[in-house]
Amino acid sequence: MEYLHTMIEVRDLQQSLDFYCGTLGMIETRRMEYEEDRCTIVFLCAPGDLETAQFDARFAPNLELYAYWDDEERFEKSQTPWGHLGYRVDNIYETCRQLMDAGITIIRPPRDGFRAYVKTPEGVTVEFIQRRPALTPAEPWISMPDNGTIND
Repeated sequence: MEYLHTMIEVRDLQQSLDFYCGTLGMIETRRMEYEEDRCTIVFLCAPGDLETAQFDARFAPNLELYAYWDDEERFEKSQTPWGHLGYRVDNIYETCRQLMDAGITIIRPPRDGFRAYVKTPEGVTVEFIQRRPALTPAEPWISMPDNGTIND
């Protein structure tokens, strides 16, 4: 398992970039615009992590800033900007099976063969991402329902 990122929601992307990049000296390594979700995702790294965060296939470690374009109500409801911790795994199905065998509830199963979410005992969301390529969607994961919400 490899640490990838910590994701937080931000209300004002430019203000956040001014803080993280301008004040703390972090470096933007990737930016993605998602029209369907009406959001911008920006990945940042500390200067000492630039080599692995930007040029290495691991693309880590990063801080992921998640900014919705026009969803002030969603931000107000969340009560916190906290998002999740992200980790890459070699086999998402084996990882989820081990977690379930240990009594951990899969909040969002890997129906796509690529991504799954669980909660820590403290309620922190953890995202597991399959090392590319994604695995072929398979049972029991395809039919497994969500068991809660990711960021509550």
